[in-house]
Amino acid sequence: MDTDFDKDIFYFMELNFHFYDYEEITLNKKKLEELLSIKSKSLDIETQGFALKIDVGAEVDILSYKVNTIHQSEQGVDFTTQGIAVIFPFKFNRNFKIDGYIALL
Repeated sequence: MDTDFDKDIFYFMELNFHFYDYEEITLNKKKLEELLSIKSKSLDIETQGFALKIDVGAEVDILSYKVNTIHQSEQGVDFTTQGIAVIFPFKFNRNFKIDGYIALL
């Protein structure tokens, strides 16, 4: 992607994932509590019997958090984890290119 704009531009690539059990998920061997920040060029997501690798080709500050929703039940207000969001922020000036891949391991 090219632009004539001469200042720095930020692009945030967001990927959302849905799993069965959110208590066992690790990202680069770290447990996901609420918010996790990792500086890396790749992210390994692992849970029970499942592994996924995302590589974006350049080291970035990867952010990840649980996507929680609030709902009413007989017990009152409850939180439900519906997935995880993974954000890859990229800073660029004039030219922008991402080389990467997603693989099941």
